[in-house]
Amino acid sequence: MALISKIRRNFWIVLILLGLALASFILMDVMGSNSAGGLLNQTNVATIDGEKVDYFEYGNIERALFSGGQDPYASRASLWDYVVNDKIASKIADKLGLGVGKEELDGLLFDFDKLSPVIRNAFTNQQTGMPDFEQLNQIKEAIKGGQELNDQFKFTWAAQEKQVQSVKVQEKISNLVAKAMYTPTWLVDLTTQLQTETTTGKMLKVPFEYIDEKSIKLTDEDYKTYLNENKGKFTQDEETRILDYVGIDVIPTLADSTVIFERLKKLEEDFKVTTNDSLFAVSNNGLVSPVYSGIDDFQGALKDVIKGLNPGQVTAPFIEGTNYFVAKLIDKKMMPDSVKARHILKSTQGGVSVDKARAQIDSIKNLIVSGKQRFDSLALKTSEDPGSASLLGDLGTFAQGRMVAEFNEACFNNSQDGGLYTVTTQFGVHLIEVQKRIFSTNEPKYKAAIISEPIIPSQATQDAALDKLNKILMDNRTLESMKKAAEKAGLTVSTSAPLKLNDYIFESFGGGQTSRDIVKWAHNANVGEVAPMVYEYTDNVNYYSKAFTLVGLKQIDPAGLMSVSAAKATINTLVLNKKRGEEIIKKLKGSTIEQMASAVGIEVEDIASVNYVSGSAELAGEPKAIATMTGLKQGKTSKPIIGSTGVYVVKSDTKTPGIANNNMPTMRQSITSNNRMMLPYTLWPAIKTTTKIKDNRSRFY
Repeated sequence: MALISKIRRNFWIVLILLGLALASFILMDVMGSNSAGGLLNQTNVATIDGEKVDYFEYGNIERALFSGGQDPYASRASLWDYVVNDKIASKIADKLGLGVGKEELDGLLFDFDKLSPVIRNAFTNQQTGMPDFEQLNQIKEAIKGGQELNDQFKFTWAAQEKQVQSVKVQEKISNLVAKAMYTPTWLVDLTTQLQTETTTGKMLKVPFEYIDEKSIKLTDEDYKTYLNENKGKFTQDEETRILDYVGIDVIPTLADSTVIFERLKKLEEDFKVTTNDSLFAVSNNGLVSPVYSGIDDFQGALKDVIKGLNPGQVTAPFIEGTNYFVAKLIDKKMMPDSVKARHILKSTQGGVSVDKARAQIDSIKNLIVSGKQRFDSLALKTSEDPGSASLLGDLGTFAQGRMVAEFNEACFNNSQDGGLYTVTTQFGVHLIEVQKRIFSTNEPKYKAAIISEPIIPSQATQDAALDKLNKILMDNRTLESMKKAAEKAGLTVSTSAPLKLNDYIFESFGGGQTSRDIVKWAHNANVGEVAPMVYEYTDNVNYYSKAFTLVGLKQIDPAGLMSVSAAKATINTLVLNKKRGEEIIKKLKGSTIEQMASAVGIEVEDIASVNYVSGSAELAGEPKAIATMTGLKQGKTSKPIIGSTGVYVVKSDTKTPGIANNNMPTMRQSITSNNRMMLPYTLWPAIKTTTKIKDNRSRFY
C-alpha cells in the first residue's frame, strides 16, 4: 500500500515524462517529413503529376464509391484507376477550360435522356433493369427542397456527384480528341485495297512436331536472344518478385464424408416423423421452397429424386456436387405457371390499422360483387398502390415468386378464373381479382423441404495438412533446404509468376487478404528467405481451411527487360518452337516450293483464296504467312516463315486486284468511326504513360 501511495503522489512526474516523449516523437516525424518516413509523407497514398493524394481523401472515396464488393482488393484496383484518371483529367480540363455546369449536372443526375452511367448503375432497379426514377425524383425533391438529409447519404451523394462530373469531363476530353481524328485519302484507298484484294496459290506447312523436341537443347543464350528480339512483349515497368512455393489443397477424406453421411442419415429418420417440415428444415440449415416449382426448376440429382417421391416421403442422403442432400416432398398438385391479375390496395402505412383497411376492402368487394361498381373504376378511384392504380389495378401477367408470399399464395393456390380474394401483406390489405390462370404445361408442381450439408474436411484433416507444412518450415529456414524437404515429403514445388508490389492475386489460390500478405512479404524479403509462417486460405462460404502454402523468395527482377529465369516458364514453348523452326528451315533444300516439299516428304497444298484482312481457312491463325502471301508478287515464292504452329512456305499464283473505292466519304467516315470507337480504350492508358505517378498504396494496403 505504501508503494501505491508513493506512485500516486509522484504521478505528475510520469505524465510530464510521457508528454515529453510524445512531443519528441511528433517533432522527429515533422522534422523527417521531407524523407520517405516523415509524418507528412506517411499519409500520402500517391503523387499524380505533382498532386498528392492524401490517405484520408483516398479512404473517403473508397467508402463512398467502392466499398461493399466481395473482394476489397479488386474494388481498390478500380478505385486506383478512378483516382488516377480523375486527377489527370482535372489538370487537362483546367488547361482546356472544360467543366460541368450546374444545369448540365442536374441533367446527368436526374434526367432520363441525359442520365450519367454512374447514376444509372447505382440506381438500377434489379427487377426491371431500369433506373429507379421514383427514387431519384425523391432525392431531387429532398435536395431542392432543402430537407435535412442523412449524413451518410450526403457523404455518398457528394462523392457520386464528383464521380459523375469526373466521368463527364473525361468524356469531353475523349470527344475533343475523337473530333480531331481524320482519315486521309491514301489510308482509305489502302484499306479498300487490303479488304478486297485476293490471292490464290500454294503452301507448304511443316509442323513443329516434325522435329522431336528431345533433340533440341535450349541454352540461356537462346532465351536471351528471344527476349531481345521481343523486348516490347517482355519489358516490365516495375520491379517484380518470384516465389517458389509448396501448396496443399485440403480435401475431405472418406472418413470425413462418412461422418457427414451418418449425420444426415439420422436426420432422415427424424425428418420422416416431424409434424413441422418448415421448422425442422430451417433448424437443420435447410429450407422449404416458398412456391410450387416445376420439375425442371430442380437441378441435377435433386430433379430425379423429387420426381420419384410421393407427398410425405423422404429421400436417403445423396450427393450432388460437393454436398449431401436429404429432401422431403411436402405436396404435389396441378397449378398455373402464371396468372393475369389486378388488385386494389388499402395501405396500412402511416398508422392505419389492418382492421380499418380490411373494412374498406370489404366494402369495395361488396360493391363489385353486387354489380354496383366495376373493379377497374374502383381501382382508379380508391387503390393506394401508385404503380397500378393509374392502370386500373392491372398487374399484368406474372409467374410464381414474383409477388410477396401471401399475395402469391392467393393467386396460385386453389384460385379460380374471375375469383376475388382478400389478402393482408406487409403493404396493407389487397382485393385481388385473378383474371386468368395460364397453364403452359400439364405437369404437376412440387413443394419440397431440402436439407443440405457440404462435404468438407474435418478439423483433424485440416490440422494434418497444416502440420505437414509446419514441420517443413520448422526445420528448414532457407529456400533450398525447404524445397529439398518438400520434395522428400512427396510435395510439388512450383514457381510463381512475377509479382508486382500492388498485386493481390497469388497463383491458383486467388485473391484476398492472404494473397496480399504473401505479395507484401515477398517485397520485403531477401532472395533465399522462407516466409516465417504457413499461409492459410479459408473457404468464404463454409469457413474451413481449404488450402495452405509455404513460400520462399526465389529472385528479384528489376524494372526493364525480364531476366531469363523470370521469363523462362512463359517463353519456353515459344523458344523451343523457334529452335525447331530453325532446324526445319535447314532441311528445306531447293529453290521451288515443290523441291522444298520433296526434301521433307510433305505435300504442297492449294490455297483457294487469301485476303490480308480476312485471311483464309488454310492459313488460320498464321498472320505472318498471310501477310507474306498477300505481299508476294504473282508467281513468286516466299522464303520459309516460322509461324505459330510450324514453318510455312507460300507461293502466289494469281492475284485479283482490289475494287476501287467509289464512295470516298462513306468509307472515310466508316474508318474514322471505328477508330473513334476504340479511343476510350486507348487514350487514357496512353496519357498515363506520359504522366509521372508515384504509387505508395503498398504502405497502406
